Amino acid sequence: MKLKRIKKFIIFLIIIVMAFVSFDLIYPEYEYIQDDENTHIVINDKNYYFYYDSWSYNNLDKKIGFIKDDPKYFKLFYYVLPHGIYSIKDDKEQKYYQIIGFMFSDYPLMVREDIDLPDPDADNIDYMIYDDNNIKIDDKGVISKVLDLYYSDEYDLLNYYEAESSMIKLYLGNYPELHYNLHISYDINEEIYLLYMKNNFGYKIIPNDIMNVLLESNID
Repeated sequence: MKLKRIKKFIIFLIIIVMAFVSFDLIYPEYEYIQDDENTHIVINDKNYYFYYDSWSYNNLDKKIGFIKDDPKYFKLFYYVLPHGIYSIKDDKEQKYYQIIGFMFSDYPLMVREDIDLPDPDADNIDYMIYDDNNIKIDDKGVISKVLDLYYSDEYDLLNYYEAESSMIKLYLGNYPELHYNLHISYDINEEIYLLYMKNNFGYKIIPNDIMNVLLESNID
């Protein structure tokens, strides 16, 4: 009986070791590298840099691995968890990757070093969607007005009392895998909607005629 228990224990250990080995083969580790430009990782001999702008992926595709030492222990438990480095759906040229932290903590999009994503403008945007009600808007006049606020040289407010926040997602025809985020906040004291600006780190008040389109309702 004792010999059988030892054999079972040895078989169990072999299974565990094989599981860890196969895990490391399927999900390799990638290391952060710091250079003069930024932090990057190397995937398939290509450098991918954090893109500190408002670009984001539409949908994740497959987990390709992990950042070295993250997680440090109990890797097998992360096999089915949303944690690690993911490819982006419909990205056939492997231009982008996304790091997903534990419990979906945010990381900037990682972009291949030869890719330069553009700033959105009224000509390259196909349509936009307001996150609160998922309304698709392709009116170039409305899109242009929103971007005028976003790129404005002067802010209306620096601080506000936020009751809720949401996003406008901009979709550009040449980048079907991604969207560009504009951040909207609501001032509960003044009862106004505010758009976070690109260059001034301030907020522009969104006029009612634009919010009427975004909300598809009347604002007094």
